[in-house]
Amino acid sequence: MKKIPYLKALGLLMWLQVVTWSNLSFTVNYLSYFAANPGKAHRNAMKYAMAYVKKTIDYRITYHHGASLQPVGFVNSDYANDKVIQRSTDRYIFFVGEEPVLWSTKRQKIVAMLTMEAEYVTVSRAI
Repeated sequence: MKKIPYLKALGLLMWLQVVTWSNLSFTVNYLSYFAANPGKAHRNAMKYAMAYVKKTIDYRITYHHGASLQPVGFVNSDYANDKVIQRSTDRYIFFVGEEPVLWSTKRQKIVAMLTMEAEYVTVSRAI
């Protein structure tokens, strides 16, 4: 694995998530945990992230004149899906005029004991 430029690729993803692709933040954070000793699974995850960037490089958020300004939101949590630290991940997205205006993916600071608790924490954070 030492021949693969994992740190260089991670640095590129970090720069992209700061400058343009804020939705890469969770991926970059997670891949950073393994920067000192990445394995094959981490290399594959890095390749997947780079393929995502390549595939979505021309995507834009476009707002249409006359679209409804009624905000709509979606909230979700995965109960303790992170096998490394046993924590849940919050995800939410809000739309105005059929286009995203606010979104987030973040690991919860607490260890939820129930699925309902993980969902409650996510809804509280989104609100």
